[in-house]
Amino acid sequence: MTVENSLRPLEWILHGGVGSVLVLGRKPGEYVMIGDDIMVKVVRGSKGDLRLAIRAPQSVKIVRGEVYEGQTGKVVPAAEEEGPNSH
Repeated sequence: MTVENSLRPLEWILHGGVGSVLVLGRKPGEYVMIGDDIMVKVVRGSKGDLRLAIRAPQSVKIVRGEVYEGQTGKVVPAAEEEGPNSH
């Protein structure tokens, strides 16, 4: 993937429409940006355990998956590990 391709809007990459999933591989120290103000950084990973650092505006609600499902009763389908949107 070229630098130019990595800067395309997410909507363009996720051409499958609503419900599409972008699967990214990241190593400790690497991060992804969601828009201009949300950063998700891998700070540690070992033996299947992963730690993320998330920087976002206070107005953005961030909740662990199991807490979200418990609060809402909604189960979010798991993302596929490989597929047409894997990068």
